[in-house]
Amino acid sequence: GGGAGGGPPSGLRFLSEAARQRAAAPKANKFEKLKAEKCGSTAWTDMYELAALVREGETRWEDLDLDDVDVRLKWSGLFHRRKRTPGKFMLRLKIPNGVVTADQLDAVAESLAPYGDDACVDITTRANLQLRGIPFEDIDLVVDALSAAGLQNKQSGMDNVRNITGNPLAGVDPFELVDTRPLCQAVNDMITNGGRGNPELSNLPRKLNISFSATPDDFVHNHINDLGFEAVRHPGTGEVGFNVVVGGYFSVKRNATSIPLNCYVTQDQVVPFCKALLEVFRDHGARENRQKTRLMWLVEEWGVEKFRDSVAAQGALALSDAARAEHKPWARRVLFGVGQQKQQGLSWVGACVPAGRLLPQDLAQAARAAREFGDGELRLTCEQNVVFTSVPTDKAEAMQASPFFHKFSTTPGQLTGGLVSCTGSQFCGLALIETKQRAMAVCEKLEAQLDIPKQVRMHWTGCPNSCGQAQVGDIGLMGAPAKKDGKAVEGVKIMLGGKIGQNPELAKDFEKGIPADEESLLPKLKEILIREFGATEKAPNTTGGRLVVAAAGAPPAVAPLAHGRPAGAPAAAPAPAGPECSPPPATYCKAVSLGEAKATAPLWKTLLLGCLAGAFISFGALLALTVGGACPGLAAADPGLQKIVLGAFGLPFGLLMVLLSGAELFTGNTMLVTMARYEGRVTTGQLAKNWATSYLGNFAGALAVVALVGQSGLLAGAAGPLKVASAKASLGFGAALARGVICNWLVCMAVWQATSASSLPGKALGVWFPISSFVAMGADHSVANMFIVPMGMALGAPVSWGQFLANNLIPVTLGNVLGGAVCCATVFALNFGALGNKASA
Repeated sequence: GGGAGGGPPSGLRFLSEAARQRAAAPKANKFEKLKAEKCGSTAWTDMYELAALVREGETRWEDLDLDDVDVRLKWSGLFHRRKRTPGKFMLRLKIPNGVVTADQLDAVAESLAPYGDDACVDITTRANLQLRGIPFEDIDLVVDALSAAGLQNKQSGMDNVRNITGNPLAGVDPFELVDTRPLCQAVNDMITNGGRGNPELSNLPRKLNISFSATPDDFVHNHINDLGFEAVRHPGTGEVGFNVVVGGYFSVKRNATSIPLNCYVTQDQVVPFCKALLEVFRDHGARENRQKTRLMWLVEEWGVEKFRDSVAAQGALALSDAARAEHKPWARRVLFGVGQQKQQGLSWVGACVPAGRLLPQDLAQAARAAREFGDGELRLTCEQNVVFTSVPTDKAEAMQASPFFHKFSTTPGQLTGGLVSCTGSQFCGLALIETKQRAMAVCEKLEAQLDIPKQVRMHWTGCPNSCGQAQVGDIGLMGAPAKKDGKAVEGVKIMLGGKIGQNPELAKDFEKGIPADEESLLPKLKEILIREFGATEKAPNTTGGRLVVAAAGAPPAVAPLAHGRPAGAPAAAPAPAGPECSPPPATYCKAVSLGEAKATAPLWKTLLLGCLAGAFISFGALLALTVGGACPGLAAADPGLQKIVLGAFGLPFGLLMVLLSGAELFTGNTMLVTMARYEGRVTTGQLAKNWATSYLGNFAGALAVVALVGQSGLLAGAAGPLKVASAKASLGFGAALARGVICNWLVCMAVWQATSASSLPGKALGVWFPISSFVAMGADHSVANMFIVPMGMALGAPVSWGQFLANNLIPVTLGNVLGGAVCCATVFALNFGALGNKASA
């Protein structure tokens, strides 16, 4: 119906009374007021009138109602890029499950052909297409041409449900629990009235994303969708249905992963469930602060139980609790190359479209390939790539020789294959940086310089809205302010550690304010790839020294996982996240970064963490004295075994606590900070301050534990501590110095090995052998002795402070410095760092 006084229909007309009040309230955001004034669904017909006015030349687009031009046309998927390309539009389609036909690709290519260099197409992170470069006067012509080919555009922007995603291998996947295509299409048809537009569901409080995951690969990233359906076989009925998760989203102010709704939805319930959920969201969601209007805010306000019950009541649905799902280890597949379908003799062929960017001629070539070799169909993926289906296996090789694949490889590089990018500032006025071209250039140059053992997913996004989903990448880059030489420049924030598939996680912030120019960014990314992902410098085998060692330590290059497994084959074991131990050059880079972080930390923090490390080492020494030192019978009968017991229990545990807590241990810092100094990452003054402050903190922490243990009486009457303290305080200067060198050489190797390891068991093993060895040998550790000797003195050992300092602590400390800074740091810097480059020059 129309608005008041016969005006345009209001966006309030299908809302509940409470929702109308919220949308019309004084605190409602500006978009709610705009929708209340005139429903966005009016764009479905206004588009024709506006385009005709501009086409006839009697009206400039600048003279039109700019709310219609810049906002309401988004209900038709038309986005005016006023800031970047004034007078031209991006058209966002709706392609449920990412399934597009060759005829539809041709229609897109033909529609854009007249616009020359301005025209291009992007595959989005919702397995959709966005067409660029459409002049205002042609928007209705392009929309009608695509509609004739079966492509939808209504309700693809603003406060509507976005493209519904499903398994890109749906219907051909040997491992799918359910074919997601009919479900995606049915839900889309319900929402959009079969593509004709549905004003009843076109005024949500905010946009909403829906996804269907049919395998443990989770190609659709359920964890970042507002509404995610996870296929599961019900243990009671054997029926395949869905467990539901809700609330995942990214925004400027908040990034949230979805949470279980604790309900199981049958396939027959999917469409009414979605309708009911959308109606509940429409009628009860907040409409004030746009940063607090996504679905998660309503779920959190009500609680999961109330929200679930409200959806069930709205749809008159009998919902059961979530089905117990069996999660077997699964290696997430990468959809490149050739994979076997469940249909005998047929394969899918996956190709990489770097950053998702295609030109009209690319679409035409893809359409020809799909017709000539496949079933005339193409699948778009959330990673912005394409998959051709139902290709006779014996034609797969010939297909890859066709023109489309000359540009879009089935065996991309390890970075290019994992590249995802938003539009960037080329077209988007919100983006702080240009992304797509920069991302492709960076990947190409890094792949030319490094051997990278596995695919690394690098996601670029131009602003905090994160259309490029930076938070799910192994490496995420987000446009951000930066300065270079005191001037503001384009910059990025780097995030690390995003995980997808089973047990997904969002990436964490790593470093901010990095200039986005290649001179600044490439070295930073190169360092990350070496340190975190086992990459190694490409180098000729004929050179000696540092480069040969780097090449020798490189893990073998592996091709991206491309081939499907035969139907009925067991699920693969989880793909390793990377090498169990980093190669030596990568470990060196990690250690240098650790040293830099330690040397540049505030002194108060270094002192506090130094106290912590002194206490932890003292606890380890206390355990060693308690267990190994309380075995006089064993010492007399088998002194070798007693030494092994003394070494095995105590100090390895102490050092592991130090490393895992980030505490500041002087002896380890003699290696780590020295290597950072060799690489020019810290100054000599910073090195000296770190050593002195951590040393004082270690001493203070050790003496605190001495006082604590003395008060506790744990060692009361024990002879072992007195004997050990007396022996250590009677060493000559030379012997103490040598024992200090041996000890810290081994301690720093323990730190090195723990830095190299990627798992907790690996770190524990890396620490245990060197530390237990030096204790069993009788070598001397300055920080351990800060506890052992004063503890013995407190218990009555005939040792003075002067004897302790002159005969033990001072020479042992000097020996520890030589062991860490010379035997380890200098040798490693010669082999893997700048010191070696200088020596070879």
